[in-house]
Amino acid sequence: MRRIFWILLLLILFIVLGYYISINNHNVPLRLFGQYSVHLSLWIIVASAFLTGVVLSELRNLLFNPSSLIQRMKRSNAAKREKRKQQRLQEFYDGCVRKRLPDVEKAYSQLKFFEAPSLALKTQFLKQQKYQISTERLLEGFSQLNQKNPNQLQVLIPYLKVAVEVKQWGLSEKLAQDVLGLSPHHPEALEALRNVYLDQKNWKLCVEKEINLLSRYPNSLIAEKIIPEHEAHFLEALKQHPSIIETLNWKYIPNSKLFKEKHLVALVLAEAKLYCRTSQFDKAAKSLFKNYGKTGAIALLDALEQVFYDSGEQAKILDYFRKLQNSPAKSIFVDLVMCRILYQQGKYKEIEQELNNIEKQYSVLPRLYHALHYLVSIPLKNTDSLLKWGEKIVSTDSLLKHNYLCRNCSIIGEWNPICPQCGSTYSYTIEKSEPNTKLLT
Repeated sequence: MRRIFWILLLLILFIVLGYYISINNHNVPLRLFGQYSVHLSLWIIVASAFLTGVVLSELRNLLFNPSSLIQRMKRSNAAKREKRKQQRLQEFYDGCVRKRLPDVEKAYSQLKFFEAPSLALKTQFLKQQKYQISTERLLEGFSQLNQKNPNQLQVLIPYLKVAVEVKQWGLSEKLAQDVLGLSPHHPEALEALRNVYLDQKNWKLCVEKEINLLSRYPNSLIAEKIIPEHEAHFLEALKQHPSIIETLNWKYIPNSKLFKEKHLVALVLAEAKLYCRTSQFDKAAKSLFKNYGKTGAIALLDALEQVFYDSGEQAKILDYFRKLQNSPAKSIFVDLVMCRILYQQGKYKEIEQELNNIEKQYSVLPRLYHALHYLVSIPLKNTDSLLKWGEKIVSTDSLLKHNYLCRNCSIIGEWNPICPQCGSTYSYTIEKSEPNTKLLT
């Protein structure tokens, strides 16, 4: 502050002297030697005296405090160097944005003269090389950078993105696990693992990662990308691993009630499988019986028949079929299941009576009806070859074939949570009992 005050005071003094000198135009004679003299204006003398004082002051500082001048020179050089460095950095990032790769390489090589490039700069430069070098060399470059700088997210995340982009799933899984070890629930790592398990068709782990992403980032861009595919992946996971319903948190689904209603058949089948694994056949049969009455889905009827066989043909489960025959949910397929069960028990006369009743009640008769009628006539003829082929027909035929109509693409086929033709997750509708060549033999 004191220095500023003296500078201002000197400036005012010079202004005043300059003003009076310009008015009076004073000249001062200076005798040099002999008769020779020089006439100088007063303002030149004053300015010279001032400059001489500044020079003497600087010489004095240089003699008694030389480090001060050296420090000022260093600061000046450092400022110029930093300015040039910032210019090169600007050129580097501008080249990256515009994808001018020669400019990027030139700026990067010039930056090396200022100091060793930072890790972020090295990573950025390597990312730009994807437009010039092969996939193998790019991955090798990231691998070397990762080895020199282990456990650095600055390297791991772009390395992971490249691995996913070129579909190196084994490497992607390892890198994603490394990222999650450093930053749990990292969205890019979770998305990478989702893509890995999606490629492997490991639906259970794929759905787990999707649920994690949807729970933590519900209104994000990544959630918008996942939601259209998540429903189909969930149904696939449910078929492979029904146990996921035991640990599933339904809160991540915006309208879980509607979701459960839409996919009730798939959920009931998964629940029945869990009961059967622990030999709780009665609970499985009760759940299938109850929900078949609600939905009329033949998949549940087919599963109920399988539970009957797996349980050792328990009489209590057989009662469920008899109840269905007398309930509003009765259909031709309930009667056919009873006929097939009776056939397994060798009650041929009862089967023949049931089949005759079926023919009177229904106009369209599926292939299984004809197969059962054929098999019932075999014991009377005692033809081993006919019996052999007849049994093959029954064992390979399924109640689910040609009994469902997709609402989206109208394909007729067996029940499945996901349409095999259009990939839609719409529930299948039971085909109406009317003449159709696909239902007839």
